[in-house]
Formats: sequence, structure tokens, C-alpha cells
Amino acid sequence: MTEYRFARPEEEPQILDLIDLVFSQGSRPHDFRKLLPKVYAHPGFAGFHAVAVRENRIRAVIAMLPLTLHYAGGLLQGGYVGSVAVHSQSRGEGHMKALMQLQLDAARSQSYDFLALGGQRQRYGYFGFENGGTALTFRLNSANMRHALPEADPDAVALRPLLDAADPALLGIAALHEGQPCFCRRDPARLFDILRSYNAVPYAVEDRPSGALRGYFVAQGSDISEMTLTDEALCAPVLKAWGRNHAGFSLRVWDGQTERGAFLRSVAEGYTLADAEMLRVLHWPRVLLAALKFKNSYQPLPEGRKVIAIEGCGALCLLVKAGEAAVFPTGEAPDLTLTEQQAISFFFSPLSAFLQADPLLAAWLPLPLSLLTADQF
Repeated sequence: MTEYRFARPEEEPQILDLIDLVFSQGSRPHDFRKLLPKVYAHPGFAGFHAVAVRENRIRAVIAMLPLTLHYAGGLLQGGYVGSVAVHSQSRGEGHMKALMQLQLDAARSQSYDFLALGGQRQRYGYFGFENGGTALTFRLNSANMRHALPEADPDAVALRPLLDAADPALLGIAALHEGQPCFCRRDPARLFDILRSYNAVPYAVEDRPSGALRGYFVAQGSDISEMTLTDEALCAPVLKAWGRNHAGFSLRVWDGQTERGAFLRSVAEGYTLADAEMLRVLHWPRVLLAALKFKNSYQPLPEGRKVIAIEGCGALCLLVKAGEAAVFPTGEAPDLTLTEQQAISFFFSPLSAFLQADPLLAAWLPLPLSLLTADQF
């Protein structure tokens, strides 16, 4: 008989053995202690993991890492689903369905607002997830650096890799991260490990010659997945300095970074626009209000109101008036009725405005809801 429950502390070695084995069989060798040190290099991770146990052995596991998103002055509580693994000898026995339901029930009981994951669309669609969030990535090369940024001085900054958790720059980096209008809360004690997720290397951006911290970025190979600077004017010299040793690289631009996006659009060779992850919304009024307020903070939205009914949630009025955004339940007849998965695409897909005939909704959409790579699981 199989027991479905949350893992116990003494089962942490078993969890690591299973996920290392399953993911290594699926592709390249995996060592989760090194791949995700923010979770697996420290004891105490068992409670994030729902497990299927038979004859005292873990046969399957699904983890969910809690996260808190600071969003235009408000808070959203979420969870990132990962480490989904079923032993090869136990596949087809229904473990994934049972464990995912266990995690969904736990998220609801803790009043989570949303969940996110990365995975095959139809596979996780069975559990109510759908593609959403905006991933805008610019591609740059040496010709862009040479011709579009001739005046930028790469020697104005020093790019210094961070090599250990005792680096004093991490205190300043934490402050810069939390100074953003949208950020995911990061444990200061594990910041170095968080920035190293998925074999990334964090860099401090320092002024020459003073050595003062002017920002940081996170590199995965030659690509930059996250960058925060004290002044956007530093973007050009930082990119030019990075481009000295990387003939081609990409830079991810996050929700609300409109100034950086406009600059890169004038410089970069090209860009891609894609879904950021798969999402499931558990509390629609809170998530839509936070997202609408956040977008209105960096891209003032035209006034108007729409009533949209979402399956399992009822009708919600979305209102923008006098520069303020609001979302609240209503008994009015809806302008539009959506299933939960349709609503995820409708509100959060980067294609939503392109596919929208209504001029007001085309101006409002897509709403921002995505996570930095370092905050994923």
C-alpha cells in the first residue's frame, strides 16, 4: 500500500537520491545540491516535498517552494512547483496525480495566491496550469556593441564574480534587489546560493576606480538572466564590458523595466517574446488587483471598467479610474466568461493584447506576473 504525505527530515537523503537518479536518467547527470544549493545544500528541505512511500521507500516526489512576491507595494504569496520525479519502476501508478493534489490542497490551506512551474504544457494542464507571464529577451552581439554603443566606456565599471557567501557586496545587492518595484523576497542568509541557482554566476558591478557597488547581474553561461543597476545609464558600459569576452549573449528584461527595454530595442540585434512559465491562480481578486496596480504604476492605463467572470470565482469588476486600479466581486452580467485556464492566457500571456479586439483590454493587457530565474524552483 502506498502512503501519500509530506516528507520527514530523516528522508532528505532519499529525496536527493531519487531526484538525482530520475533527472539524470532523463537527460544529463544531475546533482541537485550543486544545481539548487538554495534548497538542497542545506538541511530542512523535507517539508517542501510531498512523497509517495511504499515499503519504507520513496517512490515519487513533488516539491513546492514557498515564495513571497512584493508587487507594487502589496504582497502575493505563491509557490513554485519543482523536483517532480517518479521512480522508473513506479510510473503509471497514479503517484503524480495524488502528490499534485496534496500540494494543491496545502497551497489552498495556506492561502496561497498563485502557483508557478516549468514543464510540458499539456502534462500540467491536467492540474489547472497554463502558460503565462512575459519573458522578453534581447539578443546582442559584438557588432551591436561596436556600432550602436561607440561612446560607452567599458572601463568605467568593473565586473567582479562573487565567489563565496562572505562577499561584502551581497549586502548591497540585497538592498538593490529589494529596492525594485517588484521583487521576490530572498533569505539574506542564502542569497549567494539563490543567485547561483541553475549553475549561474553572480557578478558585482563596481565603479572604477572607487570600487563602489553600482549594481549586480546574474549570468548563466554568456547570458544575463537578471540585472539591477543604481542608474540605467550604466547599462551601456556594463553590456560593453561583458561583450568584451562574449561575442553573443542575451539579456532578460523584466516586468516594469520599460526604460531598459526601450534602450535595448534601439541597440540589440533582435528579441524574443515568450511565455515565462506555467501559472495557476488560486485567488483571482488579489492577483488581478496586484498585477493591475503594478502595471498602472509604470504604464498608466486608460480609464474604464470590465466585468469578467472566471469559472470557480464568479464575476469580477476590473476598474481603472482617476489613476487608481481596483478589482472587486460584482453581481453584474459579465462582458466575458472564461475558464480558469483561459483566464490565465487572457490576462497574462504576452500575446493577449495582440489577440484582443477590445481597445480597452488591448491597452490593459497583458498583466505582469512572472518570476526571475533565481527565484524559480
